[in-house]
Order: sequence, then structure tokens, then C-alpha cells
Amino acid sequence: MVKYLVRPHDFMIFEIDPSNECYRGYETKEVKNRPNAMSHFTYEILTNSNHEFFPITEDQIEEYKLKHNAEMEFTIWQHRNDGHGGCKGGTREEYEAYLERVKRFKMNIPETIEHYASKNIYIEIVCDAYQLNLPVCYRSCLTWKKDDEWVEDDCGCFREWKRAFDEAVELAEMLENIKS
Repeated sequence: MVKYLVRPHDFMIFEIDPSNECYRGYETKEVKNRPNAMSHFTYEILTNSNHEFFPITEDQIEEYKLKHNAEMEFTIWQHRNDGHGGCKGGTREEYEAYLERVKRFKMNIPETIEHYASKNIYIEIVCDAYQLNLPVCYRSCLTWKKDDEWVEDDCGCFREWKRAFDEAVELAEMLENIKS
């Protein structure tokens, strides 16, 4: 019996449940009172042409955990807040371009701010708290000159300040490209 299977669209790892020989999500640590795998998660069903799960060995677990985490990061990026109650979406190519931008500016936030300020594009991250005992939200805004008038744009509200900053940088880069 194959011990590990991978779901192809997101690289999630499944492992055999010895109590019923069906598959359930892989756990790195022992979980007390873990429920049995669902009876229809059999090898035959998961590996057929509708699901296309494929077997891996124990040596490949780390590789597929990394692939799964990367796929989840892409999904989270696709569902990022657009600031108006929806999500922005995006293609794999747009995500790869975003990762390149983040990599380029990730290590030095002051340098990134100075880079855009030298082009009259100003990044502002504001901490919003509407009432006490509510989660804090970080709102990112950009201010720039357009036709000799100052313009401000709200990039959205995020739970992490770094994500708010990244969204502001994404818009700043688009503005920089338009100006040039």
C-alpha cells in the first residue's frame, strides 16, 4: 500500500490512515484523538483520472511541503483585499512579477521609500483602530503629483503592516512605470 499521495493542483500531501486504509491530510506531529480518514478517500478513487493524486516517497515529503506552501502563498496573494470588500485576483505571471518586486525591495524599506520619494511618490502606512478591543488595521496610501496637483490613493486596509507596505509599493511601481 502506498503511504503518501499528493493532490496535484496544490501539492497537499495525504497519508494512509492505518485504521481504515484510506487517506487523510499529512501531519508532521502526532495528533491525539485524530479522526479517521473518510472512507471514500481510497487509493483507487484518489488516483483515478478525475482526481489524479500521485504517490510520493517519504524522502520527497519536504519537497512537496515546500511546493504546497508556495501554492498557498499564491492563493493568499490572489485573495488579497482590494480595499472595497472584494479581492484583487491575479495570474501566476503577475504573482511572479510581484515576488520579484518584493525580493528587490524586501530587505531595505527605508531605501524603497527614498527611491519613490525621489520621484515624488510618497508611501504612507497608517495604523487604524476604530474602537478599543478591535483588531488593528494598517491602511496604506500613496500620494503623488499629477498635473501639478497632489493626488492621494488608498491601497486598502490590511492586518499586517508589511502587507500594507507591499501593496503600496505595487501601486507605486505602476505609477513609476506610467510616468516613465
